Amino acid sequence: NTGTFRKTGSATTNVASVFNNVSPGVVDVQAGTLNLSNGGTQTGDFVTAAGAILRFNGGTFNINTLSVSSLRVSTTVNVLGTLTVGGLLELLTSGTLNVTGQVNADSYSQNAGGTLSGTGSLAVSGQATWTSGTMTGTGTTIFNGTATITANGNVQFLGGGRKLNTAGTTTFTGANGDFRTGASETINNSGVWIDETTGTSRIGNVFGGSFDQSPFNNTGTFRKTG
Repeated sequence: NTGTFRKTGSATTNVASVFNNVSPGVVDVQAGTLNLSNGGTQTGDFVTAAGAILRFNGGTFNINTLSVSSLRVSTTVNVLGTLTVGGLLELLTSGTLNVTGQVNADSYSQNAGGTLSGTGSLAVSGQATWTSGTMTGTGTTIFNGTATITANGNVQFLGGGRKLNTAGTTTFTGANGDFRTGASETINNSGVWIDETTGTSRIGNVFGGSFDQSPFNNTGTFRKTG
């Protein structure tokens, strides 16, 4: 597509072909759900109206420079350059967002599994929620706005030497769960971290001893209320 692909119907459209949206191409999702199910290279623009859904649903997508208004990821997406999401970026079960470049999102959700990986960075300016799935690779996750991290035992993991930087207000919630790390990750809090967990919860390497733990560096406020 080097022209305009516009979806106006309220139903779901599944595109099983390899879909290449090549600049100056535009994909305009005005209603319903557009599932791109067989990968492709994306250099054009994607526009998603309120209530409409764009989903990278199958195959492998390679992104150099791309701006979208919102995006759901349930397959492999390789971000080589810059991906800008003006609304919600949602990482779903079986989705892998591999970032060697930069992802900037207004809001972010990783509540149904999935993997964020790579040497690049993900920066979220607004609301971020993380209840399950993996963040790994030597890149950096940056929560600049309001974030909620739910201690959720063995379904949530910060690994691979990744850095998590929290600069806004981060609420750590849950009951009797763990926020798991390995031994080479780093959590840097320069904002307000509110621990409101109500049970016995833990931040750290549940399989390591005292010498196998990742650092938690606090230059902001760490407040325990639960």
